[in-house]
Amino acid sequence: MKKKIKEYFYVSCESTEKHRVGNPDCNVEWCGIDGYPKRCKCGGLIHADFGDENEDCEYWLYEKCDRCGGNFEEVEK
Repeated sequence: MKKKIKEYFYVSCESTEKHRVGNPDCNVEWCGIDGYPKRCKCGGLIHADFGDENEDCEYWLYEKCDRCGGNFEEVEK
């Protein structure tokens, strides 16, 4: 039996749109902004969705690698 290869994934459980696995030109949610998707050390791509913002306009993002999941480490330039 052939194993189905994942083509799309959600960055977080709150995501409403799917990111395409392996797409360096992804522009879903936060991708296409702030340099996302970024290259992960595992060879995958780190995609991002907006998380939340506080009163001081500080925000955080959900990030997820399309290859290794949440256990990613960005490649330093």
